[in-house]
Amino acid sequence: MAYVGIAVRIEQGKPRLRGVVLDGTNVATFDYLAPDTDDVAEKIIAISDGLDGRLSALSAIERIVVRQGDDGARGGLTGPTVLRLRAEGAAIYIARQYCSDVRVFSGPQVGTACGNGLADAEEQAKKIAAAKWKVAASAALAARSVK
Repeated sequence: MAYVGIAVRIEQGKPRLRGVVLDGTNVATFDYLAPDTDDVAEKIIAISDGLDGRLSALSAIERIVVRQGDDGARGGLTGPTVLRLRAEGAAIYIARQYCSDVRVFSGPQVGTACGNGLADAEEQAKKIAAAKWKVAASAALAARSVK
């Protein structure tokens, strides 16, 4: 059974989708950065196509957790926030094509699912993947832990 964690962040005006797959004792990562274009649709389609290709190569996906980005103290619908939300929505849609159990978790929900809070979940995540993967890896750990 495979468990997948997905996280989206905005880097230099482009969505970057990172994922971690836990399949038994195997850990695999994937990373899709949108092309440098002003066309928002092209950015979203590019990372969606990458995710679609990656998930189609997996068999027996038990659960997928898409980590909802934290908006920080300011919050608000800034341009980058809107772009991230669009990319997260596309990721949820693509994920649902391959797995009937798709969840969207905030950071605190990831921590609760993993049992000891978000900080501990992200520390555990760094033990299975490099630090740059900690958000997606903690989502994958939550996917494996939650019932």
